[in-house]
Parts: sequence; structure tokens; C-alpha cells
Amino acid sequence: MNSELRDFLSDVNYKAGYSSSDADLKELLMESKEVSRDEISRSRWYNSYHYVVEIDERFIQYTWFECTGDNSINDMGLEFDWGDVLEVFPKQIVTTIYVRENL
Repeated sequence: MNSELRDFLSDVNYKAGYSSSDADLKELLMESKEVSRDEISRSRWYNSYHYVVEIDERFIQYTWFECTGDNSINDMGLEFDWGDVLEVFPKQIVTTIYVRENL
């Protein structure tokens, strides 16, 4: 994550009465309005996703995991990667689907 983005997130947290610690910034990301979630990979033990959240009209992407079994994130040794946190921008695309007639 670049310093400008970290300053932005820290400022949002400060205005809400929270610190700019890694734990509080991570919580800000995870508790913000999710606008997109794309699966990156699947494994027997966990799936990884790119999440996009909206914070003060900016869109922030980060990577996180969902465990598929009884283990927790900590049990799996998975850690939050601050290098994966970046600002993204919406881009509208058109998708064509094909359907039968008379449905």
C-alpha cells in the first residue's frame, strides 16, 4: 500500500475515533461496504479473494481468505498482505449472454 492511501485510511479512522494501527486499518477495510468480491484461488483448506470496498467514495481492493474447514485463519498461518491493498476504479463493461427463446 502506498503512503498516500495509508494516510487516507488513517485519516478516515482518526475522524471516526480510531487509531491508525495495522489492526484498526485492517478492521476498517473489512467492515466497509463491500462492492465486489472475486475469487482468486481455491484450495482444500481455504479460498482467497480480492475484495473491493467503498470508503468515502474511493474504492479500495485488498486480498483476504475464507477457511473451508475447521481451521481458523491463524491456524493456517495466513497473514494480511499490505502490499495487496490498492485503490481501484470502477469500469463498466458489457456482457452478452445467450438464452433460448420462449422461456
